[in-house]
Amino acid sequence: MPPPSTPPASSSAYKPLITPSSPTEKTAAWPLWRLGIGLQLLLAVVTVLLTRMGRQPGCAAALLPVWFLSFVPYVLALRYARQLPPSVALRGIFVFAIFFRVTLWFAPPMLSNEVYRSLWEGRAQTFGHNPYVETPASPKMGFLAPEMIAYVAAPTMPAVSPPLSELLFRMVASISSHDPDLLKAFFAFVDLGVVWLVMRLLRLRGLNENMALIYAWCPLPIVEFAGSGHFLTLAMFLALSAVYLATPQIPRRRWAGVIEQTLAAASLAGAVCTHYFTLPLVPLVMRQIKARYWLLVPLIVWLFYLPFAEAGARFFDGLRQCVGGLQFNDSAFSLLAMLFDTDWTLLLPGGVQVAHAVPKLIVAGACLAALVAVILLRVNTIRSFYIVTGVFLLFSPVVYPHYVAFLVPFLCFYPNPGWMLLSATVLLSYWGGLTGSGHGEVSTGVRMIEYLPAFAMMVAGPVVAYLLPPQPQAEARRKP
Repeated sequence: MPPPSTPPASSSAYKPLITPSSPTEKTAAWPLWRLGIGLQLLLAVVTVLLTRMGRQPGCAAALLPVWFLSFVPYVLALRYARQLPPSVALRGIFVFAIFFRVTLWFAPPMLSNEVYRSLWEGRAQTFGHNPYVETPASPKMGFLAPEMIAYVAAPTMPAVSPPLSELLFRMVASISSHDPDLLKAFFAFVDLGVVWLVMRLLRLRGLNENMALIYAWCPLPIVEFAGSGHFLTLAMFLALSAVYLATPQIPRRRWAGVIEQTLAAASLAGAVCTHYFTLPLVPLVMRQIKARYWLLVPLIVWLFYLPFAEAGARFFDGLRQCVGGLQFNDSAFSLLAMLFDTDWTLLLPGGVQVAHAVPKLIVAGACLAALVAVILLRVNTIRSFYIVTGVFLLFSPVVYPHYVAFLVPFLCFYPNPGWMLLSATVLLSYWGGLTGSGHGEVSTGVRMIEYLPAFAMMVAGPVVAYLLPPQPQAEARRKP
């Protein structure tokens, strides 16, 4: 019998159940496909429950058990996929990633109404109005999609999203201004691009490409991006594109390097102009972009802001209102508010008063300290962004489920059972809105169930990893 073939250099050191040359290569993926079918059926049930939720109140109570059950085949599939060579598993991982997102695309956005806000802002632009100045609740805007106002989140607040998002909303609204399906389809497609980028980055770092299953099959981003139509996946795609393109390439022709550096700067600017969540990525990626391309980033950002320049000083009114008073589903921030809250008042430009000013300054300081630390310690870009994003989520006064979904791609590189558990429990934050209790607020008891087990596993994971002997890893060809 010939000796088993050696795992490819692009895969981490793992013990495969079979080798690519084995005659049982095709049948070895069957258990993974069976788990994918099981997850597909559960996500189909989630879709049915979301579809009937408006007519049958009992569907809300049935949703969460099915949701948590969907993580069983997900975790089992991850455990099995780690033992397979990528040549066997990757096709199934990506095919099911498509099926999952298509399935949730059919579900109405019952968990979040942000997609209706996006459509309203796009429709306002098609009528010549500036979304950074006008609000859905404004009397002069009453003619604009009145049937949609009841679904629009925060109708008294102007637009918060950066300009590239707003331009995208305008483009979609010019085609279909009332139906969220087109916007959801676009973000589902972009989310598949995130899956592909994660696979590419794993290969370039010499890690097991099958770990992309952590994101590709995770129910949270599937529900949030394909099901609810959150645009944060576009920011994630552009951010990972910037990391991938800015990573030093193997020697190649000069013009190829010029194109990659230019596209990296453009992707970085696009990410910042899509969601402010990606701002910490700017100094991290700029370390890998040559200095002569740096000016491209502010230039492209300025070009995106130019169509909305008439807003002037009011451009950040919506963002200031969010920073000033928004608080939802927080964890450690509540503790900071109890310990350090004072009567001291912080006023932002425009007269916006910041609630819990001292705790919010502490959070900003913690995030800035984490960013400076990873830069000084020269931590690689992916891990640096993972750390800074994790610190923000732990201390932020606002933790929406799609914020947690933004962190999931990094778990493909640095798995942590605590964050994976939080990707399941964070859906509890929708409980008040689903059942009509608490007017969408998250009670302290629900947040304790949501966060405490996850925090315990976040601490236990590194402790166990420290106590267990490390496993050898394949040498990376380059480290982004």
